[in-house]
Amino acid sequence: MVKAPKSYSKKQSIQLSAINKAITTLQEQMDTFAHNHKAEENRQKKAKESHKIIKSQDLIPRPKGRPGRSNGKRGYKVIEAMGLSKKKEYFNILKRAIRKLAKSRLDTSRTLTQQKNGLMVDKVISQVS
Repeated sequence: MVKAPKSYSKKQSIQLSAINKAITTLQEQMDTFAHNHKAEENRQKKAKESHKIIKSQDLIPRPKGRPGRSNGKRGYKVIEAMGLSKKKEYFNILKRAIRKLAKSRLDTSRTLTQQKNGLMVDKVISQVS
């Protein structure tokens, strides 16, 4: 034997309505969170893929030694390594643009490997390349 559904009092109906609204709001928030989370995962995946492409390209092979030292002391000059010795003005423009970009986006008190936001490092490198 099936019993007829119990009718709710006005107070209970108001409470049930409030609970249903709260559940609907929570569901919408969960859907928004899931959507944003998926979008963030996709963005990170694309950034990692673009970083792999950048790393696989050796635009300028790194010379032996340390940059900024004269050739006689186990080092090299960056301008010479880039083949821009005769285009010093162009080299200086590039250097200023790279420094400006790094100062605006990165923590300049840390090295690239010590940066807290690896994706930002990838973005800056891709903008420079």
